[in-house]
Amino acid sequence: MKRLLRILLYSMMVVSLMLWVATALLWVRARSHSDIVGWAGWKDEQAGLWQGRGVGSKGGVLTFYGFSGTYQFDDPSNVQGSVTAMRPHFFHRAGTESRPPRAFRYEVSSYGGNGLGFGIRTLTLPLWLIFIAFAGATLLLPSLRLVRRAVAARRRRRSERRGFAPICDDDVVGGCGAHPVRDESGAALGRVAPCALPRRV
Repeated sequence: MKRLLRILLYSMMVVSLMLWVATALLWVRARSHSDIVGWAGWKDEQAGLWQGRGVGSKGGVLTFYGFSGTYQFDDPSNVQGSVTAMRPHFFHRAGTESRPPRAFRYEVSSYGGNGLGFGIRTLTLPLWLIFIAFAGATLLLPSLRLVRRAVAARRRRRSERRGFAPICDDDVVGGCGAHPVRDESGAALGRVAPCALPRRV
């Protein structure tokens, strides 16, 4: 179980590192370019309901969006009417950087008329915030390991100052941890301290 948990934590750290690097590259690109990646398709084709999800970057700000309605379009930053021939698809569009939206905003808006319309929700966050979040997630596991080692070393020094010899039992199979302390003759001292020596084979 501990091995599985360790593998899971290391996998999360690798994914966080990759997202950290990707966010840094996107941050640099967003200074001079704008990008939008998303998907648009039917929510209920029989009812004529269209929907879309995606994210855009512009001027160091990320905008997450989602819309639904009777208008058929894909890019909410460039709506030029309903395109009835549009089919479900993924898309990516790039352009030159323009005025970025305000960060830390959540908006719900509705547009339309003449029986057609759509509602859209947007959330804008600065890229530096996402960069810091992924950096913290990447450094979390190494930090926890360092703290754990520091605590174990402190407990070991405290036991040594009290004159105990923290020797592991022969039947210990889980590695060094908190074990009964024995003196040189093998008699139990009735105390528990971290093991300073590797387990015996």
